[in-house]
Amino acid sequence: MNTLLWVLQGMLAAVFMMAAAMKLFQPYEKMAADPRMGWVKGSSPGLVRTAGATEMLGAIALVVLGVIGFAQVLTPLAAFGLAAQMLIAGALIHRPRKETAMMAMNGMLMLLALLVGIGRIIKPLG
Repeated sequence: MNTLLWVLQGMLAAVFMMAAAMKLFQPYEKMAADPRMGWVKGSSPGLVRTAGATEMLGAIALVVLGVIGFAQVLTPLAAFGLAAQMLIAGALIHRPRKETAMMAMNGMLMLLALLVGIGRIIKPLG
C-alpha cells in the first residue's frame, strides 16, 4: 500500500506542479486567449495566481515533506486541500460554464487526492 500511495503522490504532484506553473508563470492574457483555459476570462488574475500558488504548495507537500521526513502530518492535509480545491473548481468554475471535460478531470484528481489523504492517515509516512 505504501508503494501505491507514493506512486499516486508522485503522479498528483507532477500534475499539480504543471498546472501550477502554467497559472503562475504564463502571462494572464496568454492564458485567457487559450481555448482550453476559457475559465480564466471570467476570473481575476489574482484568483488564477492564487490557485496556482496553492496547487504548487500542495504538490510540494505531497512529496517533499515525506522525502525529507519533516512535518509529515501535513501530507494528508495537503492531499485534502488539493481535493477541496478540485471540488471548488469543478462546482464553481467549470460547472456553470458547462465544461464537462474539465469537471471530469477535477473529479478524477479530487478522488485520487482523497485516496492519498485517507491512505496517509491509515498508513503514515516513515
